[in-house]
Amino acid sequence: MKCPKCNFENKEEALFCMECGEALALKCPGCGSVLSVVANFCDRCGISRKSFQELKDESEKQLKLTSMNLKEARSMFEKIYLEKMLENFEWNISRAAEAIGIERSNLHRKIKRYGIKAPPIKK
Repeated sequence: MKCPKCNFENKEEALFCMECGEALALKCPGCGSVLSVVANFCDRCGISRKSFQELKDESEKQLKLTSMNLKEARSMFEKIYLEKMLENFEWNISRAAEAIGIERSNLHRKIKRYGIKAPPIKK
């Protein structure tokens, strides 16, 4: 199997590149089968690469949650919650603040505290 990073030709069953150490295979979260890192779908259960990445991200978040204290977990939740609410109200601060139940100025402070950035405007 050719490494996508350095193009070194590895053994077909290799999980990591012998030249640069790059991962050559991943485990499917749906069925557990070994997948090539360049595969877009699992050949056994059909899970897509995008779904695979979302599941991987979710499991990493859960692992991170178990290693933080309550204050850190609350902050993480609040940041995610605010991002989703702002997204739902298309970054209309007044409407989002009203829906959340806080003053607009308080929402501005929280956005600044958490470093939340509005997505770029599409033309």
